[in-house]
Amino acid sequence: MNSESVIYTVNEASQRLRISASLVYGLCARGIIAHRRCGLGRGTIRIDEEALKAYLDRSTVIVRRHAQGSRKTFTQLDSTRLVEAWKQKGAL
Repeated sequence: MNSESVIYTVNEASQRLRISASLVYGLCARGIIAHRRCGLGRGTIRIDEEALKAYLDRSTVIVRRHAQGSRKTFTQLDSTRLVEAWKQKGAL
């Protein structure tokens, strides 16, 4: 943490991430978001900007699209048995 780093409370961090404060508490409790405790006893949680950025970087999901025509098709689906099962359930 450098001297110009911004430090957030749990509520401020939750607003910044656009998630609930209880989720931020849970992420801190599990060690998923790095944080500090300031004060006596358990202390109050403080989260610096770098910890929020690191959390966002780790939680990024990359969606890969299949090339057109490369979709997998069912190989074990028996349409006759499927229709029979639907009839038994009253769906048809």
